[in-house]
Amino acid sequence: DHDDNIIIADNNIQVEPAIAIEEPVAIEDPVALPAPIVDALPAADVPDTALPIDDVAPVVLPQRLHAFHNPPQPRVLHISVKAALREYPVPAMHAITSELKQMLSKKVWTPVDSRKLTVDQRRSIIRSSMFIKEKFDANGVFEKLKARLVAGGDQQEKSLYADISSSTVATSSVFIVASIAAHENRLVTVVDITGAYLNAFMSAIEVFMRINAILARMLVEIDPSYKRFLRHDGTLDVKLDRALYGCIESAYQWGEHIKGTLLDAHFIQNPHEVCCYNRLYGNVQITVVIHVDDLLITCISQEYIDDLIAILTKKYKDIQAVSGKEIGYLGLLFNFNVPGEVSINAPGFVRDLLSSCRKPGFAVTPATDNLFVMRKDVLPALSEEDKIYFHSHVAKLLYYAKRPRPDILLPTQVLSTKVTCPDADDMNKLHRVLSYINSTSERGIVLRIGSLGFVVRSYIDAAYHVHGDGKSHTGCSVTVGETGPIYMRSAKQRIVTKSSTEAELVALSDSANVPIHTANFLRAQGYDVPKVILYQDNKSAIALIKKGRSTSDLTKHISLRYFWLNEREKNNEVAYEFCP
Repeated sequence: DHDDNIIIADNNIQVEPAIAIEEPVAIEDPVALPAPIVDALPAADVPDTALPIDDVAPVVLPQRLHAFHNPPQPRVLHISVKAALREYPVPAMHAITSELKQMLSKKVWTPVDSRKLTVDQRRSIIRSSMFIKEKFDANGVFEKLKARLVAGGDQQEKSLYADISSSTVATSSVFIVASIAAHENRLVTVVDITGAYLNAFMSAIEVFMRINAILARMLVEIDPSYKRFLRHDGTLDVKLDRALYGCIESAYQWGEHIKGTLLDAHFIQNPHEVCCYNRLYGNVQITVVIHVDDLLITCISQEYIDDLIAILTKKYKDIQAVSGKEIGYLGLLFNFNVPGEVSINAPGFVRDLLSSCRKPGFAVTPATDNLFVMRKDVLPALSEEDKIYFHSHVAKLLYYAKRPRPDILLPTQVLSTKVTCPDADDMNKLHRVLSYINSTSERGIVLRIGSLGFVVRSYIDAAYHVHGDGKSHTGCSVTVGETGPIYMRSAKQRIVTKSSTEAELVALSDSANVPIHTANFLRAQGYDVPKVILYQDNKSAIALIKKGRSTSDLTKHISLRYFWLNEREKNNEVAYEFCP
């Protein structure tokens, strides 16, 4: 029964949710479960539909749960609400109760008598699920066990909604804002808004949701007035008034809500990054970037940061603000201890990654010369378990590579093209990357604008005919100022090209939009930015773009779409430099 599902998961990028279990430890000052809830959980209960857990010994957790920090051998469990309350009574009960109390305090729903609903309303009822996960900071240190009630938005009819899209800040924009903060010696604060979505109202379209019997029983314990709304099977139907997590419109409604809050506070939205807002106090700028319910705030004045936090506190009540030279944001650790620069890495993520893989060795490079070589001989087929392992770890590497470790982006991208049918050779290449990370786990990127100022430079290159199907490969990096990539791209080209010149032209066309966007973003932030410099190592490709058309029979087949940069050069937006 999906209604009874509760998922205990860690905060990592994984194919399956996971929880790590170590040695049992005693509970300090245990909190007793309410008797009615205990009575509702007999030993011989309805069989759970989750994965088997018979081989897992009962574990008693401490209230602070230090045992979950940096687990050496994580295990994957998917268990029901009943099992969670039996196996982890104190932390699970506390987390679930806190989540339900939050639902009531924010008036997320209105209980309804299901007998009074129309036939169409009954058919539209969606399920709900309770998720529990471990929350870690950027250093991998356990913070808390968190429960979240989620609506089954996949059962909603999307055609009823005009707009359900929502935006989150681009990683490159976060890196630029962090670079500016380091360059101007700004103070940095991260704000987490608790239960953010629940501050936004649902649209006029009615959404009804069913709460399973266990959670309904707990609601009655908290608020006895709910008892008269219980259905014959102990479940409870509610009409959603607030944007509960999981509903298809919730992200959009929250995005509009936080946007309205900042606009009312006289902030102005950056037209090239809708999740970035600025306000000027004379010549002093305060900048805010938003990723769902996490805000990164930078300003040279603590007073103006405190004013914004006061506005957010008044509006949303429960918020957590953290300031300092070392700040965790989006699972990354931003270190501002060196004046003028910010170093970015993900130590907690790396520890979890290495603890979950199969005994990585040590390597001085992330790949060998045979990265693009597809072996023709018959290789042993991977088992289903190995395929899942391969897919999961490539996904983790892709997350890691596109943020603080661009040096592993090329082999990771190549491996991502093999996740549907990996072979033993691909598995060896995966463990080469993991071994390299094991040897260089402390590495990250360093961003520094320095004396060069806000100069946007992009290095774009193509590797001709390296893939087995004859396609070429594109690499691109974008920097602002002296050092450090704010954006990296490594991708297989979508078409087969007839020459290295054409491959370079395709690489320029497909990659130059990001550095141009970066320059526009910086200008909207109030900075003077010269024309973007595009570095290219093929003089023929540069000549083709400057002419804006084919110059010989050998290039007449090239589509006009690859010559759009000619117009940008005429508008003084970009300049080309030969870089062998």
